[in-house]
Amino acid sequence: MPSARREVYLADGGAGAAIWSPPEQWELSTREGLPFLLSLLRTPRRLSAAPRFFAGADRLHPDEPHWYLDLVGTRPERQGEGIGARLLRPVLDRCDEQGLPEWTYSSNRQNLAFYHRLGFEVLDEVVLVDGAPPVFPILRRPRG
Repeated sequence: MPSARREVYLADGGAGAAIWSPPEQWELSTREGLPFLLSLLRTPRRLSAAPRFFAGADRLHPDEPHWYLDLVGTRPERQGEGIGARLLRPVLDRCDEQGLPEWTYSSNRQNLAFYHRLGFEVLDEVVLVDGAPPVFPILRRPRG
């Protein structure tokens, strides 16, 4: 379902969802980013991690037009049924046709196999705060 700045895909009566940002529209507006900034101010540990995140993971963000996967999720009891892949397929196919890459982050190492099966590659492993789980910037290049 297209929106002004995002495309939202829903599956099987709420079993899963994916939210994509089209090329040139993935950056948050000031209004959208304000809650995130306020949450950083309330949590000094997060605030101290922000510069490391932007210096580490964001340095790999593609400069060329690309789709950004904001979110994909499946209800735990429905995982393993292929719902997540079906939710991503329309945009992945469109990107292949248009020659555009897709970009996202994963904060869960266990999800990397899912992304790998869809053609994404892990670009780095960024630790935001000592002792915290890493964040993985991942990219899928268009298929020919």
